[in-house]
Amino acid sequence: MIFRNQISRCILLAFACQLLTLAIVAQSKKDKSSGDTHLSKRDGVLYISYKGKDLLGFQYAMHYPPAGIDTFYKRSGYIHPLYTTHGQLLTRINAPDHYHHYGIWNPWTKLQYQGKEYDLWNLADRKGTVRFENFGEIKNTKKSSSFTAKLDHIINTGTKENFTEKIIMKENQTIVFYTPGQNKDHYFLDMTIELTPVTDSPVILKEYRYGGLGWRATSEWNKDNSTVLTSQGLGRSKADGSLAKWILAEGQLGSERGGMVWFSHPDNFNHPEPLRVWPEDSNGNGDLFINYSPTKNKDWKLEPGKKYVLKYRMLIYNGSAIPSDTIEKLWSQFSSGTIKVDY
Repeated sequence: MIFRNQISRCILLAFACQLLTLAIVAQSKKDKSSGDTHLSKRDGVLYISYKGKDLLGFQYAMHYPPAGIDTFYKRSGYIHPLYTTHGQLLTRINAPDHYHHYGIWNPWTKLQYQGKEYDLWNLADRKGTVRFENFGEIKNTKKSSSFTAKLDHIINTGTKENFTEKIIMKENQTIVFYTPGQNKDHYFLDMTIELTPVTDSPVILKEYRYGGLGWRATSEWNKDNSTVLTSQGLGRSKADGSLAKWILAEGQLGSERGGMVWFSHPDNFNHPEPLRVWPEDSNGNGDLFINYSPTKNKDWKLEPGKKYVLKYRMLIYNGSAIPSDTIEKLWSQFSSGTIKVDY
């Protein structure tokens, strides 16, 4: 009997060890660490963290709007939260004035397919959406961390009450986080958007005043405590509709200041790209929304099976606004394909 009990204990111990090993393997597949940088999935968000602080979150699970709000405002596949290295939030989602605003996100507002127009931006219109499908490669090294998110661009055919979803375009969105260099008050992100129509018909992104990659900025900013500057030297009052290689937005963040410089690559369609920037009286207090909108002044026809690429770089920082001559040098580095990301 003693011998049998010993055998049973050994079997149970072996089984427990096997379960522990499987748990460790599963965790290693979910989380990736390298030096001070860590990638992890928590509550439907893929986080990139640096020295124990979350800097970027990518929402891959479906997010629903607040209770009582039309559930067609649900969305997945966008950046939020986005923090400075000091921990201040730069993005906002589900603002009561625009429940379809999702941090940094990439839908198209006026899209033509097989002679009909659809809207993947204004979700409550029930004409379409963009939805996360799965992740491609997720990598982490001492110098950079990256992931590719695969998104579906979906139109709704039929009526608002009775429609059928149809995927007409695939998107591979690759985001690269560069480990901060000597200056720990800033970091860089690269975003590459690859669009591919997946049916036998072209997708025409129609001329419209906004659409494409947008940024709904922190609720902390208003017309009195934030500023905008474009590569043409324009402030917020004149930025809307202008053409830009880069745009800076910065403002008060708690007791500090900080913001983001957003670079557009010269290979992008219709570069320098037109901007959509909300006016200073938006929502009565000057809430800030910025959008690189390459189709603001012309159509963009995407042929079936072909790949179309948009590339952007973001410099997120704490401190006072970065001088424009420094930004010009950084844009030149980005446009020439320089990997070095520091200043």
